[in-house]
Amino acid sequence: MSEIRGEVRAFDRFHTVYRRGDDVAVVHQLSLQKLFLKRADWEGHEATHLSRFRPFDLVKPATRPRVLQAVLTQACNYRCGYCTVFNNEQPAAGQTMSMEVVDQVATLFNDTVRAGNGLLILHGGEPLLNWKGLTRLVEQTCSNTVLFTNGSLLSPEKARWLAAHDVNVIVSIDGLPDVHDQQRRDTAGNTTSERTFAGFQTARDAGCVTGISLVLGPHNRHRLVDTAAEVLDRLSPDSLGVNLPHYAENYSSCEMDVDRYAADMVALFRLAKARNLYLYPVTKYVKHLVQERFKWFDCSAMGEKLVVFPNGTLSNCINRTETVPASEAGQVLDVWQHELPIYDPACRGCHALAICGGGCIYDGKSFKASAAGEPMGDALRPSRSAPPAAWDQWAPPAFAGTEPARGACDSHGFDLRFCRTSLALMEAMVWDMFDEFGYGMPTVAELEARYQCFLSQPAGSRGLRIGIGHETMDA
Repeated sequence: MSEIRGEVRAFDRFHTVYRRGDDVAVVHQLSLQKLFLKRADWEGHEATHLSRFRPFDLVKPATRPRVLQAVLTQACNYRCGYCTVFNNEQPAAGQTMSMEVVDQVATLFNDTVRAGNGLLILHGGEPLLNWKGLTRLVEQTCSNTVLFTNGSLLSPEKARWLAAHDVNVIVSIDGLPDVHDQQRRDTAGNTTSERTFAGFQTARDAGCVTGISLVLGPHNRHRLVDTAAEVLDRLSPDSLGVNLPHYAENYSSCEMDVDRYAADMVALFRLAKARNLYLYPVTKYVKHLVQERFKWFDCSAMGEKLVVFPNGTLSNCINRTETVPASEAGQVLDVWQHELPIYDPACRGCHALAICGGGCIYDGKSFKASAAGEPMGDALRPSRSAPPAAWDQWAPPAFAGTEPARGACDSHGFDLRFCRTSLALMEAMVWDMFDEFGYGMPTVAELEARYQCFLSQPAGSRGLRIGIGHETMDA
């Protein structure tokens, strides 16, 4: 583990005790209620202090479609080194969505995803290559909308149209030009930073709420925190996403030192707090600890997302190319909805279980299959049975240590990068809250006031929680 600041031990079946010198933090593993006190006040009086925690019953909310990701085209004018469309040899690469399919997508969104509160993702390839389809889809839907783009085709006219229609613009930028250009080249092999940076500025000048999606790789992860700070200083985005590369058959550098990554996420948590910045994916961990809400899953592909490909077929994940007709939308939502850490014996009892959510199921399953030499198609199918109806049937066993056994998430198909990050951030955040509030039991309202920057993006983005590949409204 990176930066262990104290001792982490289970007190009983549901409470974790964090010790740092003479201070103690007691956290309920499922409700995330927290109590800070002196070690002398805790020892010998444990039952009295635990009675201060409110009763808690874990009930999984029903899943429903809340995110629709429209792949307007899989053509692209860039060839980024880590791109899953081209490195996974997707059969639909190069296809563009017709106006007929665009109309079907609009109907599907309006009928299935709650209008005005659902999230519409405009994606590619490079979605601006299908500008006519993009504008038609936006005009037919009333929603929270976000566009993921490389920025190169953002003219002032297009940017003004996007701003007028409240489309949030996320531009992919991996660092300053010398870093960005190492992985992000165009189809002719030319550098792209000049066009990309200009497009980002064009969107800002037009009044768009703008964010940056920074994808990790060998070009920037050796100095991730410095790279993130440089991007923030140079471009001043409304939000920043530091995103892991998805598994790609022809891109081996998607694997990394998971403990180094976890340490970097802790450092980014501190950077975001100091700068009062919405920084993804740190926000997804912080807000659950702040709001004391159990996190059932990390990605909307686990029961909330519909992905529509250019030919009109559906999947639950943009990287999972096994699709079904639009008439089988319910089947898409059911694919991974029970692939949750809380149901897995390897994860029960982990002190970070309630903020993890399992990460990217596609990546976890893909890494596992690749290491075992298994067929990728078989690995991506559902593998867990439906959960028991009663909590007592799947309550965690006795906590065995400070973290799950190494390799547990690998063998069970979860993304180990998220596992390690959850563990590192949980401890760092608990002590950060102690440093903010001192002894006592801070209320959710007090925590929200102090950690507001992690809870939502600027007002113009309608409070969206946006991260490339893991979009969700509330997870």
